[in-house]
Amino acid sequence: IDQANYFLNFPCKVGTTPASSSQTPRPQPGPIPPHTQVRNQVYSWLLRLRPPSQGYLSSRSPQEMLRASGLTQKWVQREISNFEYLMQLNTIAGRTYNDLSQYPVV
Repeated sequence: IDQANYFLNFPCKVGTTPASSSQTPRPQPGPIPPHTQVRNQVYSWLLRLRPPSQGYLSSRSPQEMLRASGLTQKWVQREISNFEYLMQLNTIAGRTYNDLSQYPVV
């Protein structure tokens, strides 16, 4: 429910041969480059974390999710705005912002 976003920028190994060359050789199978191994290790580690959207929260009912989030208390104590409260409620209820038939109730 914290809706945090993270950008992970992995280095990209750039070849020395220009892409426009008609004589560009096809890549040969070989060992996985180190930067790809690092990327794959980080990705595997993130998957093992089981983010709330992929694990225990999604198996809860919306009522349990709302109670566990403490969202209503934050709203009552004016820690979040009415708009943020309604947006979070709509998210917990499974509404999407991309489907106009499920447009968030504000």
